[in-house]
Amino acid sequence: MKIRNWILALMLSLCGVNVGAEELRISLLTCGAYDEVWALYGHSALRVESPETGEDFVINYGLFDFQQPNFVGRFLFGKCDYMMGFVPFDVFMTEFSSRGTSVYQQEINLTQEEKVSVLRALEVNALPENREYRYNFFYDNCATRPRDIILNNIPDKIVYLSKVDSTRTFRSMIHAYNEQQPWCRLGNDMLLGVGADRRTSRADQQFLPDNLKDDFANAQFVDPAGHKRPVVLKSGWILKGEPVYAKDFPLSPNVCGVVFLVVCIALCFYERKAKRRFWQLDAALLTVCGLLGVILFLMIFSEHPTVSVNLLILGLNPLLLVFWWRVVQELRGKKKPKVCRIYLACLAVSIVAYLLNFLPIQEIPTAMFLVYVGLTGRVYLSTK
Repeated sequence: MKIRNWILALMLSLCGVNVGAEELRISLLTCGAYDEVWALYGHSALRVESPETGEDFVINYGLFDFQQPNFVGRFLFGKCDYMMGFVPFDVFMTEFSSRGTSVYQQEINLTQEEKVSVLRALEVNALPENREYRYNFFYDNCATRPRDIILNNIPDKIVYLSKVDSTRTFRSMIHAYNEQQPWCRLGNDMLLGVGADRRTSRADQQFLPDNLKDDFANAQFVDPAGHKRPVVLKSGWILKGEPVYAKDFPLSPNVCGVVFLVVCIALCFYERKAKRRFWQLDAALLTVCGLLGVILFLMIFSEHPTVSVNLLILGLNPLLLVFWWRVVQELRGKKKPKVCRIYLACLAVSIVAYLLNFLPIQEIPTAMFLVYVGLTGRVYLSTK
């Protein structure tokens, strides 16, 4: 039986007089993380099972095609399309079991009419023209889609009983998940700008599957007459496991930042004492910082709303490439490039932003702070 026909069959069976609401179960599945960059933050899906027919499928909003042209570039610029798909429950579980991750199930406490409404929405969503959607990591992902399918297709409103910590930011929340992958964390922190450090609402925080799971566990449906019932009818682990993370680069970003800073300071003292200049090193640093700055500049045009304004662009500045030849020639001639004074001011602003991180602007990674201090020493030396 084709998946679309299966959904229609379930809808028809629900409308029949011989089938009660207990004959169909719609559950939220929350899956643990595993050792892939896109899977460090967990996963959500919907499970629809019919004891009467024996059908048991998972509706997954986290499917994507690596074969899409320029997949990485499309992902970075917020132009990556994900899709909705159906997979037999046992196949879904085999996949997550092989990764050593856990799966937690929460059966949603829906009436028979509400289940029909949700199934109709899924059937419409499964049409070829609707199944793809423009993915956004924070605002439209595998967790927010199942939530919206449920909440947007029932007449009752949801009331959350737990308190929400509005001081949490997108950046602080994902830090709790990429601790085992420090280089991945640094990459995320370098790409995320000011928008990732704003305060978030409960709906914002539900982009993380674990947050959605916890909120549903402590919530109630309230119908127009004021009658209340828990959102989750029953819940429990259907698979428990711990993912094994591959070993990251042996030196953490912060250690590498310290090494870079020490080397820069040592070279500055040596050059002052020996009255010579390693201009080749400065040319290489200008090149790397300029190229990284080009990436941050291009992020301005990304559809991701949290990357367009990024203070790191002050130190990783694309304009360094524009003035590269002139600066290098002046360094070779032992002159004092005026551009370096402007760049020195940009680095100073970045350093101050890190030292004043209690301000709600942007959190600067410690590794980048160390790099910026080292660059400041190199640039300051060139102005003397």
